[in-house]
This record gives sequence, C-alpha cells and structure tokens, in this order.
Amino acid sequence: MRVKGLTFKALRAAIREFVDAGYDATDIVHMLDWTPRNEARPHSGLYGIVHGTAWIARVFDPWRDSHGTPLASPGARRRAAEHRRRNAAAERAAQREHERIQAPPRTGNSPRGLRPRLLPRLRAAGAFKGARS
Repeated sequence: MRVKGLTFKALRAAIREFVDAGYDATDIVHMLDWTPRNEARPHSGLYGIVHGTAWIARVFDPWRDSHGTPLASPGARRRAAEHRRRNAAAERAAQREHERIQAPPRTGNSPRGLRPRLLPRLRAAGAFKGARS
C-alpha cells in the first residue's frame, strides 16, 4: 500500500505513544485493519493513501479513550481474556473437586462400603497398605 505524505519520522511519532503503552508490532498492524470493536476497517490499498498523516490519525483515534490515552492493546486484551478463561476453568475444577470430596462415598469405591466379610480378606491381602481404615 502506498501512503503519500507519511514519512518514517511521522509514523514513528504517531505510534510512539502506543508502543510506550505496551503495543507491539502485531498490535499496530491489528489497529490498521480493525477497530477497537473488532469491526473490519475496509481499505484496499489499490489507489494508495494521499494524506498519510491524516489517515494515520483517523485510524489511531478510535484506539484512544476520551482523555487521549491509548486503550489496552489487542494483545493485552487477548492475554486478559485467556487469563480470565483459565481462572474460570480452575475455579470450576476446584468446585468439582470440593463437591467430590463432600459427596458421600459410593458403595463400590470405598472400603467402608464393601461388604463386611470381604473387608478382612482384602486387608489380609495387603490391598489397603498405607491407607487408614
């Protein structure tokens, strides 16, 4: 894509604030193609961009809050969502484990649920070595 009127120095100045806020190259490229609401930003690049500095300002402005501060980067948003997903999965696993521990023992899985005449034979065979009875 050709961008007229946009020097490397102007581009560096435009993205500096975002880089300082934690954006990486992938995030900057994402900003060019998507809005903060994950709506595609249509541009074909066929004719190039005539006013590059104005275009960059228009592209980057939605990525700022009302005070002009950069929003959380797309990468940071993905990492936060992944962190929330992992925490929720860990909480569900902990809840299942808690429920399993609190549940009454099932008849076939616990020495207390076995028939009384079978228990002494299992103990004699060493089936419960190291386990409390």
